[in-house]
Amino acid sequence: MRINEKGEAVPALRSFLGLILASTLWMGCNAFDDAAGGQTAAADPTGHVRFDTPTGATGTTSSGFPPVTSAGGPAPFFPEPPPPPMIDLPVDDSPVLQPDKAPPPIEGGTLRVSADGELAVAADPDRDRIMLVSLVDQRIAHEVALREGDVPGRLVEDGAGRMHVVLRGAGAVATVDLGTGEVVDRTEVCAMPRGIDYHAFNDRVLVACAGGELVELPADGDGATRVRQVERDLQDVVVTDDDRVFVTTFKRAELLELDSGGEILSRNAPHDVFGPFFGPFTEQADAKHFEPAVAWSALRGPEGSVAIVHQRAQTDVVQISHDEDGVSPPDPGRSSGYGGTSFGPDCNAIVQNGVSFMDADGNMKSWPPLPSVVLPVDGAISPDGNWLAIAAAGMSSSNSAMDVLGAQPGAVVVDARMDPPADVCMVPGFDVAGSFIGSGQTIAVDFTPDGRLVVQTREPNLIRVYSDFANCGGSGFCTPEIDVELGGLPMRDTGHDLFHLDAGRGVACASCHPGGGDDGRTWVFSGLGPRRTQLFNMGIKGTEPLHWDGDMATFDELMGEVFVQRMGGAPQSEPRVAAMADWIEALEPHPPLRDPSDQAAQRGKELFESEDVGCASCHNGELLTNNSSADVGTGGVFQVPSLINVVYHQPYIHTGCAETLTDRFDPDCGGGDQHGKTSHLSADEIDDLVAYLESL
Repeated sequence: MRINEKGEAVPALRSFLGLILASTLWMGCNAFDDAAGGQTAAADPTGHVRFDTPTGATGTTSSGFPPVTSAGGPAPFFPEPPPPPMIDLPVDDSPVLQPDKAPPPIEGGTLRVSADGELAVAADPDRDRIMLVSLVDQRIAHEVALREGDVPGRLVEDGAGRMHVVLRGAGAVATVDLGTGEVVDRTEVCAMPRGIDYHAFNDRVLVACAGGELVELPADGDGATRVRQVERDLQDVVVTDDDRVFVTTFKRAELLELDSGGEILSRNAPHDVFGPFFGPFTEQADAKHFEPAVAWSALRGPEGSVAIVHQRAQTDVVQISHDEDGVSPPDPGRSSGYGGTSFGPDCNAIVQNGVSFMDADGNMKSWPPLPSVVLPVDGAISPDGNWLAIAAAGMSSSNSAMDVLGAQPGAVVVDARMDPPADVCMVPGFDVAGSFIGSGQTIAVDFTPDGRLVVQTREPNLIRVYSDFANCGGSGFCTPEIDVELGGLPMRDTGHDLFHLDAGRGVACASCHPGGGDDGRTWVFSGLGPRRTQLFNMGIKGTEPLHWDGDMATFDELMGEVFVQRMGGAPQSEPRVAAMADWIEALEPHPPLRDPSDQAAQRGKELFESEDVGCASCHNGELLTNNSSADVGTGGVFQVPSLINVVYHQPYIHTGCAETLTDRFDPDCGGGDQHGKTSHLSADEIDDLVAYLESL
């Protein structure tokens, strides 16, 4: 079954025909194969975007990794594809859907199965509630209403049958009695809590915060709270089965081991990988370098190990320059500046997924990418350690390579024990043992104690349970043994979809703007040079023109250039573009990491607004930008960015040369007195300015 944008089930015949179409395209005429030749994008008089392949381009499909099916046998032989046809991408004028309240960005990790296997506990950030689903009776056992704006996220069960749930929007943790479904405790922890785990040895709950705090709470709510400062941008906390404590950093995807005092004992990170990545459907024509980025989820593994489900980002120059007509990405073999080229699954986009494992001795093993697994927001390891499940919240869209299956894949399961070669694009059911799961848009996964896969989907919001998950193969057609509808008001939002779902070539807006923010990266673009990813959650309406260079006069222009030309997405109708802008505008800024009434912040505010320093001559108004372009000594004329939430936006300057806010005042990076007159300020006064910026 496939669910369309209206939340309706598409008849099975259409899904079956979709599978036939996908098989035909993959096996016979892989329409976007790199090896078959380079593509160029052009707009025809009808307004369609066409992807054409030059004649005379040839190539082969090769892999050093013998294909296997999910059962371990040989995969079908894929013949060399003929020259691919031209593909039209008409304007998407699907109806716009907007609920009364815009749903928050997808963060993942919102599902846990109880230790006894009887309950699936799902946090519902769209509706500010927690759902307790009986896997025995296959029904909702309890609905736990929360306060508006709580935005429940990650959760963990303690040793006494209580589930502790992070409330991202409230800076708190709620404790739910699984027997009664009642909230028995609610504790404020930090401005922006993210990850949570349970330390059974001392019966404490650990919470990792974006501000760098690691908060330790008594599981029973009776006792003191302990706060240790680690470093900013923490994402997850993991207590291994040998009682060691690890935290991850979100944007750098680092894994830090901590001692009992919160001091860092060791620092590890997933390995860089190098393309091209070969698979049964496509090849990447040129070698690319990818480094770890955006650690969505960290998992406790067997025997003291830790797994990280993360992204990787290309470090090479991203080809975005246009030809003399101003419409075509010039990079041969690529259909778009950011995305891949294949009409089947590939590993060609500038953002790839990654899975890395660190064993108890500190040895790190990193897998090559899985194809078209966009936004790997959550992961889970089966109780026997044999299987890894990934929730890929951006995998399906109306224009994506995967959606042609008709089963709307939203999760993937692969053999956790494998050791694949570094250059393979691992297709579950073909290259490696495992399956795509046609579950719909999946935001969280977990396993029951007896090894069944449980997934949480949104719109329609369901809890689905799969027993035979390893045998779905590449098609994604698996029938869940349990389907429980969670109900509630529909929260499907066109802007939310456009932001999170694969635009069409293996990358989503949220791939570089996770949570509506940024990935912490400085990309290098052809014809432009380095450009630090900008964030959205301070609001962008009224800050036009857009981009560092101020070359996008309107949001509509940005969608045409970035979403269509660079990401390979379908052109969108004006109402759909407006819906995307509306959803972005509804994003909430993060709470400041410093209280604005702090004395240092108040002193810094006076300096900032003084004529002697002059910061407010450009950074003024509600969003602290005058929307103009200026040369501040950093290498060119650039748009004045908003300073709202700037503390979360490291590194700084368009080149990313300032790792900290203090580094921004280094004249070699920040432009000296062209960028605010600060050379006469003392170190203490610079600290006060930084304190003020941390309060925004």
